[in-house]
Amino acid sequence: MDTFFKQAVTLHKSGRVSQAIGMYKQMLVKEPAQAAVNARLAIAYTQIRQARAALPHFSVAVQMLPDDMGLLGKAADCAIQCADHDKAEKWLRAYLSKAPDNLPVAEALAGVLVATHQEEEALPLIERGLKANSKSASLLNLKGLVLSRLGDLSEGYVCFTQALAAQPGHLGAIRNALAYAFDENHTEGSASDTLLSPIIPALESNYQQVDDNDGLKMNLAYILFTYYEHKNAAKAFQYLNAANDINHALTPYRHERTQTLFSRLGLSLAETLKRTSTGHELDNDAPIFILGMPRSGTTLIEQIISSHSLVAALGEVDFLRRSFEQHGTPALDDSSSDVQKVNACQATIKSYLSKVADNAGNGGANAKRFTDKMPYNFMLLGLIAVFLPNAKIIHCTRDPLETCFSVYKHNLSGSHGYTNNLVDLGKYFNAYDALMRHWKQQFGDRIYEVSYEQMVQSPELETQKLLTFCGLDVEGACLVPHNTKRIVRTASAAQVRQPIYHTSLKASASFEGFLEPLIETLNSKEGGQLEL
Repeated sequence: MDTFFKQAVTLHKSGRVSQAIGMYKQMLVKEPAQAAVNARLAIAYTQIRQARAALPHFSVAVQMLPDDMGLLGKAADCAIQCADHDKAEKWLRAYLSKAPDNLPVAEALAGVLVATHQEEEALPLIERGLKANSKSASLLNLKGLVLSRLGDLSEGYVCFTQALAAQPGHLGAIRNALAYAFDENHTEGSASDTLLSPIIPALESNYQQVDDNDGLKMNLAYILFTYYEHKNAAKAFQYLNAANDINHALTPYRHERTQTLFSRLGLSLAETLKRTSTGHELDNDAPIFILGMPRSGTTLIEQIISSHSLVAALGEVDFLRRSFEQHGTPALDDSSSDVQKVNACQATIKSYLSKVADNAGNGGANAKRFTDKMPYNFMLLGLIAVFLPNAKIIHCTRDPLETCFSVYKHNLSGSHGYTNNLVDLGKYFNAYDALMRHWKQQFGDRIYEVSYEQMVQSPELETQKLLTFCGLDVEGACLVPHNTKRIVRTASAAQVRQPIYHTSLKASASFEGFLEPLIETLNSKEGGQLEL
């Protein structure tokens, strides 16, 4: 085996990586726990850009060789590439426990902490790095992002400008400067335009030179769209369409799967489940679920409600989905008995509430309620309605075209394949709308609908009605939600720091000529046929 391993390493070092991989894999068939072989195989996979294939082998190697600093660093880099934040954080912390003064590793950990919503823990690491290098564009950008999420937009924006002064082409700082600018239209002569206009020509030149299927080209296209959105609609949409085309190729979407899933959820978690669940409901009135399509106003509604002294903000978390995937799938299985289905649903809710207890929201010590504003909880609305009879369910609605256009123009984090094609987007909206109409037929008295347009046009009246539904007295802070200091991480983070404004009501107007495929799909209700 030693001779065979040495031959594989020799091939590897000579650049014949694929042959070496074959030999490493052959060795692991007989002895899968060999640390050195797993380490070499993991490194080889990263060299041919197969980070996901490398990650499990890094896990084995690191577990067996915990003091190998080079291996820890490579493993953490691989986990970051795979967006496996849990492993990345674990390995970076392990590295820093042995080498606490390693600033690049500390910076990498800060980035992971920001990605996993641990901004306040990330800030001291960022500050430590800036003491050593006050002109680090990446650290200044991270600091700006943290401060902006924490509500200090002005200081955050200063950090973005400092990052761009240090490195004018830093894409993260450019993107954040656009996203968190006070003058969001970036009109000629505005502060953000003065900052960014000298940089844009270089970005456009870079965009032309990058390969069409490169993720960098996609990011450049999104940035250029945002810059030109209020300056040149035709040019802006050209970039936006290109960005979504690349994204669509990276995250393909099959609408039939959505229809099947929505149909199954609608049938299995319906009113009929209530007849067999009596006595198994959970008597908990703390949750306030805010759901609907992404970009339908869920962040604004959470900001209003969580401004109340008795309410904490959980934010956009996927606790309910994860709990359902872990415990609830028997409820969708036709072969499950009624008892099995009820037990699966009850276990889901108990798991969800346990996850909530482990992650206190952004509220004070007096908070008795909490908001969960994961939009996609609309899929599990029946589960909520049946097994949490005292929870509040708020459905956010917005003009369909405005909702979809806002989705299309934001590069939403996570897996959202339907968002990158206008026809797919229209079909998804139609399926969502069909499922929500089904839920309203089943649980109409449990669902409060709040219109984004009405909230923007009559904020005081609509806020009072909203709080009354939640069983909360009106407090002054809820009427000025932009003043509330809490962490906001979604694409609406900059908007909710400003007074409620009307400019987003017809944001698609300049682009309607380019949105015909979407408009036709919405009008035809194509893709909205569910078997309910």
